[in-house]
Amino acid sequence: MYSEGGHSKSEILNLIHSLSRNYAKVLVQFERDLAEAKKSHIPIEFIENLQGQLAIIWLCQDVIIKAYFNINELQFVIKFGSKQKIRMMTYFSEINPNEISRRVACRNSDFETETQNRHKAIKQVDYLVESLKGCIFSLISQISISHSLQVHKASGTQYLSETENAKDEELLFLRPNQSLAYKILTALNESVIVILKVISKRRIFCRQTNSST
Repeated sequence: MYSEGGHSKSEILNLIHSLSRNYAKVLVQFERDLAEAKKSHIPIEFIENLQGQLAIIWLCQDVIIKAYFNINELQFVIKFGSKQKIRMMTYFSEINPNEISRRVACRNSDFETETQNRHKAIKQVDYLVESLKGCIFSLISQISISHSLQVHKASGTQYLSETENAKDEELLFLRPNQSLAYKILTALNESVIVILKVISKRRIFCRQTNSST
């Protein structure tokens, strides 16, 4: 069946699957970098890199879930959201701000510089932790909404229509329009491919910085 914009449900699903594959690549990189941050002496830029990766992760999750709402695939919202919630909660449990900040600070022999860098690092890691919390709460909310819609036999499209103009809604929101959903998914998918290359280059830079000090 085709939407008003000429894009079928299967086309939207194919784009979701394509974005999901690139999203999985960002997750793998985030997991590797998070593991490295827990066992290595790292530059402060390394934490900034983790923050950037998490921002992309959250954005991809939001777009994928909203796209599922758009084509009324509530069971996929629940399945995807539940899996990612467990993953995000695992990341959250593995991050120790004090431990990671010490790994940044111990790179400096000067006590004053070490203290300053530790304070800066712990603030950034705290921000990373808070972002993970927000990600988890967002997933829990979307899963709960999907269950509620199923119970009341309402559609994802109806949900998007009713919340489209809500003041507290997120900045990025797929309206109930498959043509718009298709364009957003395509653009984000292309962007994530570029971002993966940037992440890779920045990771090499962090490693070089780490080895040269």
